[in-house]
Amino acid sequence: MNDDSTAPAAPSRLSPRVALLVSIVGIAAVVVIAVALIFAFRDSDSKPSSDLERYFDDAGPVLSTVSQRAAEGDDTSTGPLLGHLSTVLRDISETLDTISAPDEVGDAHSALIEALEEEAVVLGDLATEDLGAATAGELAAVLGENDELRVIAGRVTQSCSELQSVADENEIEVELELC
Repeated sequence: MNDDSTAPAAPSRLSPRVALLVSIVGIAAVVVIAVALIFAFRDSDSKPSSDLERYFDDAGPVLSTVSQRAAEGDDTSTGPLLGHLSTVLRDISETLDTISAPDEVGDAHSALIEALEEEAVVLGDLATEDLGAATAGELAAVLGENDELRVIAGRVTQSCSELQSVADENEIEVELELC
């Protein structure tokens, strides 16, 4: 009277090949779970935020074409040239103002816009004055002696350098021309 229903089940034996496949699948599952956990709980500073990448995708081209846009002016006489440069800087600041800046670059972004607007005003005012400069070299010398313009240009460079540093630290490839 041997009743098979109460007897313990015989252990099933897997072929070595099947056992190996089961082990590989198990290890792969553990690796996938570990990688998912690493990405889920990674330090947010270790990889650029999508907002930061998007910011540089938007702002980078604006800040990388300044000299090209400045060279588009037709008139090379002092007044119209400074007026054109003033317009270019104003346009750039207005375009930057439409770009949403994430917290990582918010202060530098705002400071850059403010400095560009101030530089545009100063250049616009200088465009109406007789600066006594007949050549581009003479104009550069006259502008270089303007203390207000030097201070503002320093703020532009500082703000732009801060933006470039954030991009570099986050391995975002962009070359901001104003730096």
